[in-house]
Amino acid sequence: MTIMPRYFFNIRDRTGLIDDPDGDEVASVAAVQVLAKAIVDDILGNPGTYGDPQAWQRRSFEITDETGDIVLVVPFDDRVADD
Repeated sequence: MTIMPRYFFNIRDRTGLIDDPDGDEVASVAAVQVLAKAIVDDILGNPGTYGDPQAWQRRSFEITDETGDIVLVVPFDDRVADD
């Protein structure tokens, strides 16, 4: 059985960092980037569930590995939600 690495999708905003306590098992950093962009698209495309997209666009994912090292930063304002 192959154990996949765990990555934590922490959210950075103007007030600080909201830690992802559980993380997700993802095969690679490239797959993490794809997943992060899909999550951002979902958040921005569903204001009824997640709130004002403009507020989210001031945030970013600060994704860390199991050791706490930042492996990827995905700004929410880089994504464009589909209407």
